[in-house]
Amino acid sequence: MGPMPTLKAFVAKAFASLRRGFKAPFRKAHPPADGLLSDAVRLAELASPVEREEPRIQFVLERLKRSGIVCRIDADGNAIVPFPVPGSGDPRPVLVHACLGTKRWHPLGSLSRLDAVSARGAGLADALPAAVLLALAEAAAGGAFGASRSIVFAFLSRSPESADGDAYGRLLDALGARPVVAIGLRGTGLSRVAGKPLGAARFIVSISAPAEAKTARANPSVPVPSAVSLAAELVGRLEGVRWDASGATSCRVARVAAGSGFGRPPVDATVEIELESADQGVLDLAVGAVGATAAKTGEGTGVAVKVAEASRLPVPDARLSAPLASIVKAVLKELKIKAVEASYADPAAFLSSRGIPAVSIGVSEAVEGYERDELELATLGAGFRLAELSLARCVAAVPEGGEA
Repeated sequence: MGPMPTLKAFVAKAFASLRRGFKAPFRKAHPPADGLLSDAVRLAELASPVEREEPRIQFVLERLKRSGIVCRIDADGNAIVPFPVPGSGDPRPVLVHACLGTKRWHPLGSLSRLDAVSARGAGLADALPAAVLLALAEAAAGGAFGASRSIVFAFLSRSPESADGDAYGRLLDALGARPVVAIGLRGTGLSRVAGKPLGAARFIVSISAPAEAKTARANPSVPVPSAVSLAAELVGRLEGVRWDASGATSCRVARVAAGSGFGRPPVDATVEIELESADQGVLDLAVGAVGATAAKTGEGTGVAVKVAEASRLPVPDARLSAPLASIVKAVLKELKIKAVEASYADPAAFLSSRGIPAVSIGVSEAVEGYERDELELATLGAGFRLAELSLARCVAAVPEGGEA
């Protein structure tokens, strides 16, 4: 046997082996999968969060320019890509949006590592939605979604954790025409559909000893409050609270960082707290209670405790968005992906609370971690198809002048 047939046989065996390693039902990758991964890896490498996410916005602008797609930047630094329908009597578009930033970027950890089945890197899952949005914009430029309804793609210059209602309100103002429906993209949870949407609030509690205590190593007579002990005290207080009789509200500590090391006392600490609830009234009461509890930590010790509300997500209007959720479930079934209903805080709430039917779609299966994400490469094609088909069905389901 000559060298060429031998090489062909080797390549065929290699690809057959890879296919056997992929988990059903994601065996068949859609053609844009390689491009999605390339864009996501490049975006993940760019520093974030920075003001207006300028490095990542610049990457988006260059990609759109190469494809001949018109884009504009609004007052908040969001990149808005409109595809209007000329002569339409109904200017309301379908809005598709994704956040560009991440809170988990690291100069080395965000340099992605790839093998045959996965890609790993800090903040990689946060970069994937923008990569999918670029591919959708290119598909729209090629006429993939027809000309029955205007579409607007919005690349938001913030991270998912820092999103807030005011920012979405300004985005709606920048669009000019109020969207008829909205689709948000998230990096993970491809098969996940919101069964009981939750509202959420996120706090950052900073614990810091007074300046004189930080010199205690040089002056042993100065008592040094332990930031680790105070952080543990706060965690213990919060974990023992029952917020409502039905158990619809939960509080969890997302992250604790404390200590100085090398013989120095731990005089500084940071605690990140997340609240979730299906009841807006209970959520509002719990927000006040958590803030007051955190502020009382370390009273009488001379330690400074600062409580900052990092973000607030209202409880979504599930009935308003139910038709969109049904469309997503139908597309998942068509793609032979079993839909999993789960209760979680959905950023779509920022829009549904303003009377706009909204839904969020996961575009991959991934394990998210503070230091590293791991994406299943075999799910990227299915994630793009889910977003593409869901958008096409939304455009078709809302005729000119109609409601979702």
